[in-house]
Amino acid sequence: MPASRPASSGGAILARLGFDRQRLRFALRTTIAACLALLIALAIGLEHPQWSAMTVFAAAQPTRGQLFQKSANRLIGTMFGTAVGLVILICAQGSIWGLTFMLATWVALCTAGGNLVRGYGSYGLLLAGYSAAMVALLGQAAAGHEMALGIDRFLTVLLGAGVGIAVGWIGSQNLSDSPALGAARRLLADTLLLQSARLTGAEPPSVDHLLSRAALLDESLDPRAPATPQHSHIRHELLRLLAATTELILTDPPKDNRLSAPLGKALGTAAELLRNGPALSEALPSLERARSLAGTGKLAALLGRIAEQIARIEAPVSSVPALRQPLETLTARQHRDWVGARHAGLRIFVVLMALGAFWALTEWPAGSLLLLGTSVMLSVFSTFDNPAWIMTRVGLGQCAGAIASLACLWLAWPVAQNSTQMALLMVPFLLVTPFLIAHRKTAPGAVDYAMVFLLLLQPTFPTLITFGDSIARVLAVVSGPAFAYLGFRMVFATDERRRAATVQSMILSELAASAQASPAQIDEASWTTRFSHRLLLLVRMREKAGNKAGEGLGAETTARALQAVGEAIHQLQALRRRAATTGGQQRAITTALSRLSQLQEAPDRAGRALLTAARRQGGDPDETQPLERAAQALIDHPALFSARG
Repeated sequence: MPASRPASSGGAILARLGFDRQRLRFALRTTIAACLALLIALAIGLEHPQWSAMTVFAAAQPTRGQLFQKSANRLIGTMFGTAVGLVILICAQGSIWGLTFMLATWVALCTAGGNLVRGYGSYGLLLAGYSAAMVALLGQAAAGHEMALGIDRFLTVLLGAGVGIAVGWIGSQNLSDSPALGAARRLLADTLLLQSARLTGAEPPSVDHLLSRAALLDESLDPRAPATPQHSHIRHELLRLLAATTELILTDPPKDNRLSAPLGKALGTAAELLRNGPALSEALPSLERARSLAGTGKLAALLGRIAEQIARIEAPVSSVPALRQPLETLTARQHRDWVGARHAGLRIFVVLMALGAFWALTEWPAGSLLLLGTSVMLSVFSTFDNPAWIMTRVGLGQCAGAIASLACLWLAWPVAQNSTQMALLMVPFLLVTPFLIAHRKTAPGAVDYAMVFLLLLQPTFPTLITFGDSIARVLAVVSGPAFAYLGFRMVFATDERRRAATVQSMILSELAASAQASPAQIDEASWTTRFSHRLLLLVRMREKAGNKAGEGLGAETTARALQAVGEAIHQLQALRRRAATTGGQQRAITTALSRLSQLQEAPDRAGRALLTAARRQGGDPDETQPLERAAQALIDHPALFSARG
């Protein structure tokens, strides 16, 4: 016990000073790996050894599976980007205009693709874009040696990824699903308590708070790249469980006083077992009892889905045949931001063409570095919720890295007698990085400090650069975040509020498309999962925006209204398939679906058409209540559904 006190005391001191101890360990391990990659690359004769160190920082991940997958995607992206960069460089034949146009087009396509694809596939696409930029722009000064530059680029990345994996593997942990699984268990337990409280009259948990927790869980699950089939299995089923849980949060229990007490008790028991039981399956008998008590309505169907998901989560991968093809069914539920992707691609194309024109007209020697820095910033950070805000932090980190590079170049390197000594003199400057990464105030721009420091220095003896050239290079590189900031602010400006509006528009468009589609075209399971994901994404974006998006409605009101319309559309599609409906009922259903396909133009008309369709269906509440709820939502909150709202 006494031996643990100093470590604990040291951790407390670091915490008081603002450092995260676990992050500091990870950053120290990463920086050591970067320094080793730098020295090894120099020792084996690679021309740009600093690129190996940059690769270590760029691919670093805290868990083994993530480290391997990110490094693999980096290699693939680098390979394709390097090949394209060489083609651009050869085709441009020294023309800045031609090089800029071809490069801007390629980087724009990669950036748009990176905003559509999820996980580390996105990283690979973005990297293919700016790897081409590195080869093409830096190759301007290496006329006649383009192929050597491309090979050097690939080998330095390969070495950096290998060293990063080798060193990172020693101290990193295996990927664990327990945090996400625990969060899902607690969320489901509290959702069952919500249903129990609604039945028994007890004080229910806050629906807004439950939706907020569900949105956070969805955000943590969505970008993860599973490392093994087991992790893929767990993540897949957790996403489906989350969709059912979200729907359950927004579902009211049946109004049958005879069932309230026993159903509420069964739900409460299931919630207690979920919270405190050794395994999820402990709650299955109580869930099954609650499902049988709930009858045949929506609550019973949701409890059945949840019980099935719990059983699938705890089943071995080999026993679930559908999961042997990794994530095939998940592709259907993913939210793809087509609007944001198009804007990101057009933004980077416009900005790079403008800067390329400036470079061509002025023939500024550092113009290639200006384009390189800006292309990296506009591509990599285009996937962030508020990229303009992060540019201010990144800019500070890059300025610090640029100053450190000047200090190393003009204060440390003059005493070096060979390239190895130059590389060794870079190490003290790099060892500042872990402390920047671990501190809460400097973390956002810490990696950029190291990346710019390495980008601006090439340990080749003797150094031939002049002081004036070094200042020009520094100004060109640190201008990248500034021009990227202007791009994010002025060309298809984006932030949390605008992203929330985009997600809301996509939800409304999907509702309209579902109303217009034939029943055979709708895969209800995939549609429900994707719709739930977008609903949670909207909740999360509005939270980040300070809830300024939309008409100021709370999360519960917004989610209930949107889900009610979705349920009504599926109800109408089901009624349209039924042969027993009369001619008048079919006409009312067709009119309601037609109005819903244009709900953004006239939500009140869609609401009235739903009320008419509900009246024509007769007195079966299971058929009419979903239509009436949706009609009320459309009439009460027209701004939420309006294209002008």
